Amino acid sequence: MSNGGIIGPSVVINGNTTTQTFTSSGTFTSRCGQQNVLVAIVAGGAGGGRDNGGGGGAGGMILTPISGIPISGATSYPLVIGAGGAGSSSCTQGSSGNDSTGFSLTAKGGGGGGVGSNGASSATAGTANTGGGGGGVGTDGSPGLGGAG
Repeated sequence: MSNGGIIGPSVVINGNTTTQTFTSSGTFTSRCGQQNVLVAIVAGGAGGGRDNGGGGGAGGMILTPISGIPISGATSYPLVIGAGGAGSSSCTQGSSGNDSTGFSLTAKGGGGGGVGSNGASSATAGTANTGGGGGGVGTDGSPGLGGAG
């Protein structure tokens, strides 16, 4: 399980760059006259499956173009940081990661890892998510293949 985050916004004043990092939800308030922002938005990673299950998928990531995205000066922007999904504690898949949002952009959480059969009759593949694919599954200790993203 791994929480997401937002790196940036980067603010350049008189040639000096200041970058903020958000590892929990909060608010970014732009400075007077600020017209754009550069950010990297990362969603929460997923939890792994149980019984020879696969690892959880990575959280999705959005990188803004080098020119930044337009914003308004002296404005508050809510930022939501997606929590990582929990690993499985029973014969189920790992939980998917949660989305991270900011500046009208959404990075999707990773898909939960699959649960292995560990001698049972069947295994269940991980949950695909647009952020990252769910982990694969193994049976009786054999490795599994990664899930689709």
